Amino acid sequence: MSTVQIYVLQTPQILLDGEQVILPYKKAEALLFYMAIEKKATRDQIAALLWDSCDEATAKKNLRHALYTIRKIFHTDLVSSPTRQTLELNPELMFLVDYDAFMEKRDPSLYREELLGGFYIKNAYPYEEWLTMKRGLAKEAFLRAIYEKMQSEADLSVAEGETLFERYVQEDPLDERVYLRMMEIYESAHLYYKGIRLYQQLVNLLNTELRVAPRREIRELYRKLLHVWSEEGEKEEEHSGEVCTGRERELQLLQASYRQFLSGSPTSVLLSGKSGVGKTYLAERFLEEITEENTVILRAVCLENEQNIVLQPWNTIMMQVNSLLKKQDFALDKKYLQAAELLFPLFDTQDVKEPVLGDTTISYSYRATRNLLIKLFEEIGEQVLVVLFFDNIQFMDETSLEFLSLLIRAKNPNIMVLATSPCIFIQPLRTALKPLLKEECLQEITLFPFTREAVRKILAGRLGEERVSEEFLDTIYGETSGNALYLKTLLDCCGDGRLEAGDITPLNQVWEQKMAALQKKTRQVLELISSCQAWADMDACMQILKCDEMEILDAVDELKEQGFIKEQQDSEKVRFFFCHDSIQKFVHTKMSPSKRRVFHRKLAEYIEGLPLYEANRYERLIYHYTLCGDREKALEYRIRALTEYSYRYYELYPLFPAGGKKEVQMDSVLDYCRQLEEELLELSQRNPQKESYLKLHVSLMQATAQYCIPQGYYEEGAQYIEKALKSNVLAGDDPAEKIRCLRFLIYQQTNLWKVEHTEEYLEESLVLAKKNGLQEDYAITCRLYGLYLSMKGRFEEGMEYLVKSLEFFKNAPLKSRIYALNIAACYNYMGEIRRKQRDFEEANRYYRQAVATCDSNHCPCNATFYSNMGRSYLAMGKTRQSEEALYQADRVYEESFTLIGRSITKGYLAVLEAEKGNKAEAVRYLEEAMKSAHQFASPYAKGLLALTEAELLVRFPEDFRDILTEPVEVYKERARRCLEEIPGAYEIRWLEDI
Repeated sequence: MSTVQIYVLQTPQILLDGEQVILPYKKAEALLFYMAIEKKATRDQIAALLWDSCDEATAKKNLRHALYTIRKIFHTDLVSSPTRQTLELNPELMFLVDYDAFMEKRDPSLYREELLGGFYIKNAYPYEEWLTMKRGLAKEAFLRAIYEKMQSEADLSVAEGETLFERYVQEDPLDERVYLRMMEIYESAHLYYKGIRLYQQLVNLLNTELRVAPRREIRELYRKLLHVWSEEGEKEEEHSGEVCTGRERELQLLQASYRQFLSGSPTSVLLSGKSGVGKTYLAERFLEEITEENTVILRAVCLENEQNIVLQPWNTIMMQVNSLLKKQDFALDKKYLQAAELLFPLFDTQDVKEPVLGDTTISYSYRATRNLLIKLFEEIGEQVLVVLFFDNIQFMDETSLEFLSLLIRAKNPNIMVLATSPCIFIQPLRTALKPLLKEECLQEITLFPFTREAVRKILAGRLGEERVSEEFLDTIYGETSGNALYLKTLLDCCGDGRLEAGDITPLNQVWEQKMAALQKKTRQVLELISSCQAWADMDACMQILKCDEMEILDAVDELKEQGFIKEQQDSEKVRFFFCHDSIQKFVHTKMSPSKRRVFHRKLAEYIEGLPLYEANRYERLIYHYTLCGDREKALEYRIRALTEYSYRYYELYPLFPAGGKKEVQMDSVLDYCRQLEEELLELSQRNPQKESYLKLHVSLMQATAQYCIPQGYYEEGAQYIEKALKSNVLAGDDPAEKIRCLRFLIYQQTNLWKVEHTEEYLEESLVLAKKNGLQEDYAITCRLYGLYLSMKGRFEEGMEYLVKSLEFFKNAPLKSRIYALNIAACYNYMGEIRRKQRDFEEANRYYRQAVATCDSNHCPCNATFYSNMGRSYLAMGKTRQSEEALYQADRVYEESFTLIGRSITKGYLAVLEAEKGNKAEAVRYLEEAMKSAHQFASPYAKGLLALTEAELLVRFPEDFRDILTEPVEVYKERARRCLEEIPGAYEIRWLEDI
């Protein structure tokens, strides 16, 4: 007897004796699935279900054909006809239908997916109605089976309960019964905090969806869980004093904060106190107590030597996140992962990691990327609780500090932040943390040096009460002032022998004695590690000191025993760190200046030999070359670092003042660039024949222009490019560099609509690119040529160049997001050509393609696309669609510094807000429009702004008279003067309606 297996509660499929059989058309499949579920039917029923739009004769004919097809494919009658009018499954065959097994056993594991999920047939509405009804019944049975299993099985584990609960709420997230049962399971397992968090999730869900509170039984259980958890927590805190002598109160405060976090409250804690007071020790002891399997701890130590490396603490965190994602299967949006990859090149999403090349018209926004990263942490927090620990945040770079501040201010209940810092905040800390403390987003726990009595207690615990005389206590306390680090150092030196007050070695001699006792090779290892910016690894020690692995390991073991250093596993490497930065400073300063220079040069040369993708390569080279006195090399890498960041996104510029410390606070990026140029020119004057100085000057000038032009500093940008062109000629006239320089001039001229020399620059760029085989540059230039021609009103010629550009980028392998961004930009310019020709439907089609290209390649969409789309809808009279697009453009503008189209969007939104009666918002939008139009300086933007100003003054005179002080005719004339010379500026006709 043949066996037919029919699966309808997973991916629909039909198997005959274990082999899958595929029917040639959907309605034959639908017939078999119906019979598998219902077992019997009349011919009239089936005909009406599947062919109701046909006449009766045709429907019956189609049914006969379907039955014939099934018989032909399976070589037997799966559906038999005991009478002329009835159909049933062939009783001579064995049918195994997963639907039957589920309905009989009511085992939730048999319900893999929705009944016939994804199965759809056209032109069969009655069949769809039947299927909808059956799906509902099957789902009800599935949910009932889950709930009964959660209720009836006394030995159900927490993990099994959570699995069943998750499956239930995926189908019915608002059923309070299953939340109550899961909270009871947590109560039985003494996991009170999980029940509390589940209740709070339910509260938020019911409030969002239904605006109601949970029912009485759930509220009562919640109060019970809170009470029991509070009582148990107090007992734990009483016991905790045994493991953290002298810091019992502070540890209890930390534990209370953590309990608050587990209960679902946003929690961020700052441990503050003097250096060496024990902040890190206390934090680590607290973190050791966190044993919840659903909580991960991510750590980063902020080091003084790394405080000028942009996002370095977050780089450390993201490497741990990367490892976490590889171990656990999280459901995360791909765009969030790619945002992480963009800011942190070593973050591995298995995608190509080429940087976005510098193109000011399609720049990749740091703000947008940063916001996506915050979303990434939110998504991780939805799946596992996260504790972020940052040690010594006084050494955080300002960008990292800003990101941390934003994350804390988001008040995510699934992310706890723990940080340490001194009590006296330096300026960046004061700026970032004071508002958080004032707004109660951040709780501060201050650690003070141990009191005399606390020191007595610690000494008695270590040496015995009888051995702590008053004189001995006075000596120890006087030497350490209650500082935890100093106290530990002295106690480690005491040993177990009987000590008198006079036996205590002054603290400033302890480390010298320890160093003096080291063997020569061990001391060299110690001094080399102290010369590293943050850490050292085995390879660096072996290569620089010319030792084998065992010699280094012996030295490391001895240094660990003496309390100098510690080891830490980072990804696949073991790294060596000092136990405290004060010890590192002490060892480093004890070296002779000549030895320090040698070590720093050796380390710089070692790092130069590492792969180019090595993390923070430039920053480390800058540090070591600066400290070994090689000013030329340090300057070279400062310029290279600046250039690399400008290629990624012009908005994030790292500052690397001399010496690796922020001795001088730069007023702006331009100040820093000018300082670098002055240093470079000074060096080149000493050696004017050195070609490398000229190439560095070209890179520096381009990086500076990359910042200037998008920000509206057009004259300065052009001046820097002129300098770059001159230096490039002297350095050998590199064609790729010349094209890049010309491109900046093209950007400047198109933004200002001063295009007298633009065609000349475009032609020269095309010739150079073609002659030297620079295909990508040729395609980018074609795109810009299309933009230029559209500005001149030569629309069809412009379209031809855009098609050329598009063909290259669409046919080239997508090795970089710059390709996707160029494709999107081409579509946008094509849309602009059609919009200016008043073909608004076609324009919108191109705009939508631009947006879709960004979405499909996980690139932040340029706000200009939405802005242009909104303007096109507005011209068509589609007010709702226009409003949606313009507000979306505004949201994207707020996440970037893009100026193109900003003032136009803000101006239109000012009108929309004024029409809604929102005077304050309308005025704000108008002020922003005026500011960005002035900064961008485009006559088109200025003309449309003047048009908007005239409209607002005519329609809403009382609202805008204070800000628009000129007569309305002045604004109209200004709009006319700006727009009349611009081809395709159809908006000028609107003046007649004002």
